[in-house]
Amino acid sequence: MRLLTFDDHSDIRGFVVNPFEGVSTTGSVSNCHAFSINPGCSRGGHSHPERNEKVLLLSGSITVNAGEEQSVLSAPAFFEIPPGESHAFHCAGGSSATVLCWSDLGS
Repeated sequence: MRLLTFDDHSDIRGFVVNPFEGVSTTGSVSNCHAFSINPGCSRGGHSHPERNEKVLLLSGSITVNAGEEQSVLSAPAFFEIPPGESHAFHCAGGSSATVLCWSDLGS
């Protein structure tokens, strides 16, 4: 897993991020999907052999198990799972987490 930087436009209302800002230089987006993870639940436990997966944590907190690494992240967080790296997400808080994922075939 590699943490990615983004412009975090936060104010009293919350945050706004544009994760597709670099798509024009990094390639096309495919397999875009969003999901929630309820407290005590996990998603994932798989890998993608031929694609990078970009992940934007929109709300809540998750534990990310990626390869041999484990990280706890809170929203907003933006990271990448490289091709072939096994990964799973576990809700780390008392409320649901919301996640947006997509593949960026050009990076």
